[in-house]
Amino acid sequence: MKNIETLIADMLQKHSHLQHNDNLLVANVYSTLYPNRYSFNQFLYNLADGKVPSQNQIINIKNKLTNG
Repeated sequence: MKNIETLIADMLQKHSHLQHNDNLLVANVYSTLYPNRYSFNQFLYNLADGKVPSQNQIINIKNKLTNG
């Protein structure tokens, strides 16, 4: 699995509209990390354990990539 920064960079490069909609970017990151309904339970467990990148982390990575 790619690290989260590489994943976000790839998404921004392939889908430039994600640069302008943080909620859509976050949703796309989560749907890529947990691609089917069976992984949703794993998503919830990982979220509870702090293993899922937060919305703020994802947005901060996006801002770093697009501004720097």
